[in-house]
Amino acid sequence: MNGALFKRCGCSQTVTDPDGTTRRRQLGQSCPQLRRADGSWNPRHGTWGFQLQVHGTTATGRIHLRQSGHPSSDQAETVLAGIEQLLDLADAAEDPAAMRVQIAELIRPALTAGGNKTVLPALEEVKRAIGLGHKLDEHLTVAEFLRDWLERKKDIKPATYFSYHQQIEAQWIPRLGGHRLDRLNGSHVQAALDAIAAEAEVIADQNNQRRAVLAESKAAWREHRSADARRARALLKSMPPFRPVQNAATLVRYRACLRSALTDACKQRLATENAAKNVYLASGRCPKPRIWTDARLALWRETGQVPFPVMVWTAQQTTAFLRQAKTHPFYPAFLVIAYTGLRRGEACALRWSDIDFTTGRIEITQQLVQYSWDAEIQDETKTQHGDRVVIAVKPVLKALAKHRTTQALREQAAGENWTKTDLVFTTDTGEPIYPSHVTDTLRTLAQRAGLPPIRLHDLRHGAATHALTAGVDMKTISDMLGHSSITITADTYTNVADELKRAAADKIAHQLAHEDDNETDDDQDDGTDDPPLIAA
Repeated sequence: MNGALFKRCGCSQTVTDPDGTTRRRQLGQSCPQLRRADGSWNPRHGTWGFQLQVHGTTATGRIHLRQSGHPSSDQAETVLAGIEQLLDLADAAEDPAAMRVQIAELIRPALTAGGNKTVLPALEEVKRAIGLGHKLDEHLTVAEFLRDWLERKKDIKPATYFSYHQQIEAQWIPRLGGHRLDRLNGSHVQAALDAIAAEAEVIADQNNQRRAVLAESKAAWREHRSADARRARALLKSMPPFRPVQNAATLVRYRACLRSALTDACKQRLATENAAKNVYLASGRCPKPRIWTDARLALWRETGQVPFPVMVWTAQQTTAFLRQAKTHPFYPAFLVIAYTGLRRGEACALRWSDIDFTTGRIEITQQLVQYSWDAEIQDETKTQHGDRVVIAVKPVLKALAKHRTTQALREQAAGENWTKTDLVFTTDTGEPIYPSHVTDTLRTLAQRAGLPPIRLHDLRHGAATHALTAGVDMKTISDMLGHSSITITADTYTNVADELKRAAADKIAHQLAHEDDNETDDDQDDGTDDPPLIAA
């Protein structure tokens, strides 16, 4: 490289060409006003510049970088030194000559601004790009990378792919997609997560407001306050609909998706650090189930608010639901989940060949996964421990046997239109059912029965809770649910089982309080011990 400073001005003079024509010619560096009489530079006339020859490849030859318009030689020299620093970075590349050409072409547009407006490419960014082996004029955005990463991701299950796709399109691309991947940092990711959390608080508040107005509408209707009911319904139309809330556990899953993607970006040398690694998140532990006690039920009836994210029916409430569902085609599915704790997808993928009506053994070997409006049978369960055997009691087997007879009649009616799948729960033509239809049916039947809301998955929680309360040991319950560790089972259900025991104790105490109120002054202690509450 050959760099040199020069000074020039815009003065011109008239000259006559050999053919007699006249024209104006710029004096440039030959203007006599550029120097004083003593030969020193005149600071009041002209501007400073520099020129630099960059030795490129054989094909490109020398590249000339030139700029003028600087008010002082110091400023021109500073810019020239910055250019030389950038060009020196090429020595670390596999092909220094080719990289020097790339750097020179990256610098050239910055020189057109001239003078004080010159902004050279950032030294660290160029150094990072060279270290990663990137072309300097290619800037991959986060959106481009995430979409390409997901399409190339072959080692994940379809359900995980669908979940990642939703997170990327709904959360990460709107908030981070425009950033250059190589410039993404932890502050960008933290700001995005904070925005999601703030939005979740707004949604939760709007949901609570809607529940309150909905509860008022129902109360006004029951109490024959027609005007109040109409006002409440009109207000509901102007309010946002119920929307899912991203809780702390959801944000942890969002971060895990982005972190996995950026880990691969680092491996591919598309980024130098994982921007999702060191960010702050609130505790992402999944919410534990809570029981619909009488007090919580009363609060819900009054305000419409569900006290906790995960709620479980009592045994009496579950019985009331099953009684309401008894005539519905999905009744055997609800029964199987409530008694054995199957997951929704496992129940929907249950086959007749998996059931032994003699011993009551049901083998769980597959699941039905729904992606939006597509459903697909997978030949593996959610986890390795999901492959298991559960035992069905007589009421469950009886309902399944009756359902098999009903299905045989439907197959006969469908004739050639029937699809043989061996599935226990099917459409009228033998096709797999959508798991979401079972969820929607539970919600509808629960409303008809006047029961508080739960999710279909909470029937599974209920099966574990009632088994634990009945004295079944934790290891047996863990095996029944297909958990990978007994620790998961204990951490999830011990609290809710204690709640049930506490509720039972409260009822006993309440009954004893009533008996004490009914005592008279004539009651005397006869000196004998009271009999135990529970006979031995």
